[in-house]
Amino acid sequence: MRLENGLRGVAYETDIPAHTREDRARASLPGESSLWPIPGQLPKDGGIVGLHTPTGYIGAPGAPFLWHFEDLRLGAMNTQYCGHKAWFVTPPNFFDRATETFIKILGLNPDHDQFLRHEALHGGVDYLRAKGIPTTGFLQRPWQTVVLYPGAYHSGFSVTNTLAEAVNYAGPTYTYPEGYRPCKYECEKRPPITYDLVFSPNRGNEAARTGEEETAPGGGEEKTAPRTLRQRRPITLRPVLAAASRPPKRKRPAGRPSSASRTGQRDSRSHEPEEQDELQDEPITKRNKISVEVLAEELLRPEAEERIRSHALALAEYRTLGLPKPRGDSDWLNYADYCCEFGARWDRGIPFCAMMGLTMNTRSLETMYHKAFGPDEMYTAAGTLKQLPTDISDQFRAKRREMTDDAFATYLKRLRKYLKIDLDFLPFMPYNRGGKTALWHYERLSDLQIEELRALTNTDRAKELAGIGRAFRAKILMGDAIWTGVELEDLKRMPIKQLLSYLD
Repeated sequence: MRLENGLRGVAYETDIPAHTREDRARASLPGESSLWPIPGQLPKDGGIVGLHTPTGYIGAPGAPFLWHFEDLRLGAMNTQYCGHKAWFVTPPNFFDRATETFIKILGLNPDHDQFLRHEALHGGVDYLRAKGIPTTGFLQRPWQTVVLYPGAYHSGFSVTNTLAEAVNYAGPTYTYPEGYRPCKYECEKRPPITYDLVFSPNRGNEAARTGEEETAPGGGEEKTAPRTLRQRRPITLRPVLAAASRPPKRKRPAGRPSSASRTGQRDSRSHEPEEQDELQDEPITKRNKISVEVLAEELLRPEAEERIRSHALALAEYRTLGLPKPRGDSDWLNYADYCCEFGARWDRGIPFCAMMGLTMNTRSLETMYHKAFGPDEMYTAAGTLKQLPTDISDQFRAKRREMTDDAFATYLKRLRKYLKIDLDFLPFMPYNRGGKTALWHYERLSDLQIEELRALTNTDRAKELAGIGRAFRAKILMGDAIWTGVELEDLKRMPIKQLLSYLD
């Protein structure tokens, strides 16, 4: 079966970075990977995400992963944390026959080996078997790991909602496939996955220092024999040194539990980590700073209201995924757990889905604060968010047994940032990936920077947008589809004031 136009309404997010603890918490993955690091597999430059380091996968029921094999015919490991996934796999020793069969099915004359990456080929298990290609089908359950040998074609689909992570590997017997042709730049408008990228262009220098002979394949007319991957040392992550002009950071003394909310000091038993300017184990690119002024402008940009239109269009398209059920704070613990679970289900790369996920996750934390202090007492007289009492976070922590302590602490810290900034601005946050600003820029703001951001957004324009955001968020939390019955084309053409009037 060839999927020409995709599957409408089936959400499947792939290649979610799962290297750092914060990335893993954002993807609802356990704080520590069961697959990574693999001794000897990570080059000194940090490697390729998804190949040298793991990535997460979140799928709705029916979300397919289509027939393909791994780049450079590497092996792969895939651990399932939630849900059930159906797999179909062909043996590596039938790789050539399977490749010929796929080429004939598609009627192609491919100029590279990863041609299936650009086709949507799914199913056909009986056909492959009829062509003499053994094809094994099986069901992967939670906490099971599928290990794929190099050269194994595979496909499948999520039977239920699924959460998984995967990473490539090259075992001691791995040999580079002679004559392998990677994708070209034109295929995906990005550098192709080549031998030099995977095995590091400095391998020759390393070989000279160690006395080993190494030859990269395909260099001239005379091709060398396939070679075995030499084991590499895993890199060691070290804390980034503070700037020379900045004095070393000192930990604040832990306040007694009874004085934590009054003094603003951290309860030593709290799950919440102390505020730091940077997460020390993250790549340098993730620590780049953007000025607070730019972040404020992003929220208040002239076309901010149009983000509500984009959410309205997406709400109509993804309505089948379901909206939250309206509940109150009376059964606060189960409601907070429900919001967290619902948020994890929605939190995807699609901007609207990411907004829904963040809305529900922040509602989970807000519910805990309401239980601890009441809706109107979450902040001090100075406007500072109080420290969540340990007994409240402990009760919620017991509900989230699948999260490690580190992942849970990161989860709370990340969401606290939005409560400090203002939840009314959630609909206007930058959910698109690849833009100048991103959610993580806001999540890395210090308390002083958040105060500066709040001062910059204390304008008439900001108050108007906050009112729109507050009404939109309230409707979503009540499970109101808002623009029910309005056609997509009408939503696209509707004047913005008329569109916003549905929030009244």
